[in-house]
Amino acid sequence: MIVATTLAATIAFALGIRAFGLLQVSTAATATARAALSSLNDARLDDDARERAARDASGRLFKATGAILVRAAGCLALSAVPIALADALGVARWADVNAFLLSWPGLLTSLVAGSLALLPFRRS
Repeated sequence: MIVATTLAATIAFALGIRAFGLLQVSTAATATARAALSSLNDARLDDDARERAARDASGRLFKATGAILVRAAGCLALSAVPIALADALGVARWADVNAFLLSWPGLLTSLVAGSLALLPFRRS
């Protein structure tokens, strides 16, 4: 049941990534950073315009960091639900599931399960 609980937690985490929009926020933050870097390297802009672009990007990236942290915490909380439920039902102890998750077989199990859970949502 430890492996089954690990699979449930991993799938919950992967679905949380989708449900909370974590990838979209991360992608937008990356685009903001790239645009800011492009502005800083643009020889056509004067120093004031570069500074404004950097300041604007800084504010957006600060907000994006907060959004990423909150959404990632939501994903972690969602993944803890199957583990807590299994522990409460006496099916698998929390410590045993965590120990398995930190082992190589557990990491590989999580990698495969998470990838398969997100596969239907990939863009073509």
